[in-house]
Amino acid sequence: MNPSVMIRALVTTAALVVLAPSLAAAQDDAPPMVELSPKQIEYFQKATSLLNDDQHDTAIEYYKLALKDGEANVLYASLGRAYFKKGDCQSADDNYIKALSAPTVSQPPPDAVRQKIEEYRIGLRVECSGKLEVVCAPQDMEIRIAEGARRSCSEFPVDLPAGDYKVTAFAGGLSQDKDIKITGLETTSIEFSIDVPLDNGGGGKPVTGGEPSVLGTVGWVTAGAGIAVVLSAVVMDVTVLSAAVDDFEQAAENRAPNEDQLFDDASSLQTIVLATYVAGGALALTGVVMALLAPSSEQAPAAAPKAGETSVQPWLGPDGAGVQFLIPW
Repeated sequence: MNPSVMIRALVTTAALVVLAPSLAAAQDDAPPMVELSPKQIEYFQKATSLLNDDQHDTAIEYYKLALKDGEANVLYASLGRAYFKKGDCQSADDNYIKALSAPTVSQPPPDAVRQKIEEYRIGLRVECSGKLEVVCAPQDMEIRIAEGARRSCSEFPVDLPAGDYKVTAFAGGLSQDKDIKITGLETTSIEFSIDVPLDNGGGGKPVTGGEPSVLGTVGWVTAGAGIAVVLSAVVMDVTVLSAAVDDFEQAAENRAPNEDQLFDDASSLQTIVLATYVAGGALALTGVVMALLAPSSEQAPAAAPKAGETSVQPWLGPDGAGVQFLIPW
């Protein structure tokens, strides 16, 4: 015999010996072949007709009845398709996965069924919703998805249709953007971390420029009232008091009998005008101090003074308002 022919024969024999266990294992791993019973075929055809009429729930029940008589790849694949049309993507994917390992029918061919199932599963990733999970630091930040409304971080995770999104985080007057892609039936997780500046105490809430507090509003109203009183005193000084002084001076020059009466009237008016100046000025000053010392509604409350330090704070009570000095012992 030709030596080269003998060598080829030996190599072929050795290859068969080596590959034989693998080929046998591959055959053992393949799902077994089955044939649908007449009852299964009846249930299957009824379910398919109902599914074409968009009667999803009833179709699902008939597919399940067919599966009670025995598993088959086409039954699980059809049941998964019914769940998808109903809008239950997770149940659809669960049944597609079962179809891949279930016993196979001869028609349609197993490879064709497997290829169709893979196409269906890819479609789920595009047509179904996924979840967005957000990790926030600080925890009280707000999150906006695309151009939607802001929501708190505690509301996540949320379901979103598959697609591309811009997610924005807000905290302490600062913002941060991230672009994400949502895939159906999957959870996408992102993290936001914003360093928020703190107030003068170093341990309070973030400075966010909130609206003036009630005490600040009262302060400005009080200051306005004080200015109005001062203006009233100016008007009285220029008109009434000046006229009274002129009348007294004229009576004094003429030695008029009512000189003393006019002097008393001018003195009384002068006292009233002076008191009005003082009251208006005091009101205006108190109001300005209250407004400047009042904290913003979104700022942390003032810390207690340390030992040896004097704290100046505004106060507002039912009988009035003012400034108090706190001296800790």
